[in-house]
Amino acid sequence: MQPARAGDVAQFYAGKNVSIVVGFEAGGLYSTFSAILARHLGRHIPGQPNVIVQHMPGAGGIVSVNWGYNVAPKDGTVIFTPLPGLPLRVPLGLDKPTYDAMKLQWLGGWGEGINAVTLRRDTAPALTMEEAQRREVIVGAISKSSNT
Repeated sequence: MQPARAGDVAQFYAGKNVSIVVGFEAGGLYSTFSAILARHLGRHIPGQPNVIVQHMPGAGGIVSVNWGYNVAPKDGTVIFTPLPGLPLRVPLGLDKPTYDAMKLQWLGGWGEGINAVTLRRDTAPALTMEEAQRREVIVGAISKSSNT
């Protein structure tokens, strides 16, 4: 097997679409970051393919990852943007995915997010971490393994 040459790569990507698959509805942070990346990424790939954003919401991003792992072409024309907690889902016993996170190729990330929990002070069942450890406090998150 010979290594790929730049000319071969340019020929492969020329005239093709590269999809950035986002596991959430349009308009959120992942959608915005993907749109910014799509606007510029094609210029940095030999053959300058068209880069598009495709939204595939469901199950906190798991639908898109399952599709990417099991159905999407494995030829470099699909990039997907999973949540950072994705590799933790199986060891934590949160679901039975149809992907193996250890076999995914991680290219990078958007950066570190800062998470905060806010409660309405007049109705909050706890106002300090010590109180929250003694009382039930219901909060929401994108999924069980999301940073929130």
